[in-house]
Amino acid sequence: MGQRLHVQDLPVPIPDPTDCLVRVGSVGLCGSDAHIVSGHTETGHLPITIGHEIAGTVLTAPGGSELQPGDAVFVNPILGCEQCRACARGETNLCPRRRMMGIQVDGGLTQVLTAPARNLTRLPEGADLLAAPLIESAGTAHHALRVAAVSPADVVVVIGLGGLGMQVLRLALGRGARVVGLDLDPVSRQRALEAGATAAVDPTDPETRDALDSLDAGDGCDAVVDCVGFPSTTEAALDLLRPGGRCVVVGIGATAPRLPPPGVFVRRSLTLSAVYAYSAADIAAVVDAVADGTLELGPSVTRVVDLDSVNEAIADIEQRRGSPLRIMVDPWAGTPHSWSCSS
Repeated sequence: MGQRLHVQDLPVPIPDPTDCLVRVGSVGLCGSDAHIVSGHTETGHLPITIGHEIAGTVLTAPGGSELQPGDAVFVNPILGCEQCRACARGETNLCPRRRMMGIQVDGGLTQVLTAPARNLTRLPEGADLLAAPLIESAGTAHHALRVAAVSPADVVVVIGLGGLGMQVLRLALGRGARVVGLDLDPVSRQRALEAGATAAVDPTDPETRDALDSLDAGDGCDAVVDCVGFPSTTEAALDLLRPGGRCVVVGIGATAPRLPPPGVFVRRSLTLSAVYAYSAADIAAVVDAVADGTLELGPSVTRVVDLDSVNEAIADIEQRRGSPLRIMVDPWAGTPHSWSCSS
């Protein structure tokens, strides 16, 4: 895109027979949105409404749907073809013809949108619609920990303590793991400690190994989740693993890492995996974790802005001003439909 966003008045969309009409409660802004605005990520068409972390309230639902007007819902932005094997398994993230709301098709930075009823998950009674869009990033975090097979008492290292990394950290703690966070930013490291991390270390500091030693993990950690995806972070992740350890890469870097020689990689029985987004099962698990209090989403909300302030918010994310985790957009700020206290 490579240009500023503009607010426009558009007619209320007309839902298809299988769609719901949703009043948007809030939308999360993340690095992906900054990449779109800067032109680094190509969109399906222009102009386009961005925003893929979405929660809201059902206004209308198709006949026969379990959803009812007034239901608070999370909107899964991944649109699958509904014809392939991946979609049949509820893994629309692996659909070869998938589209993402806010990237390939219009997304959530609006007051009202339409979405397939199958993409909506009813939220628990009393759910906070201001934080609920973070279920999207938490779904990716859950997927990463599922692939990493994290279990109680595992030692887990999280590289990159931004919005996604903090979701990984909180969910890993919820599984009973002991977590070490790595990040260059002291503010992010402090957040990790306050969330329950055993240690939070500057990755350039030799104390990283000391932190593992203090956890009786001198031979390395059980799993690393790389939320950055740079060659240096993935290479460091593999070096931190114990024999038989698992590295899961979530961050999307532009350059390939250098893997250890096959002899080293094989003899240490390392596993290197990559995950993209989340399945329907991941979203369901995250919603359950929010409902039972295992996962708190509110602490990841850095601040709330209105639609007119989105350009400034995206610039703050891109430049990491104030070390933001998630900046939430309230499209109804200043009206009776607002879910925030600020405009």
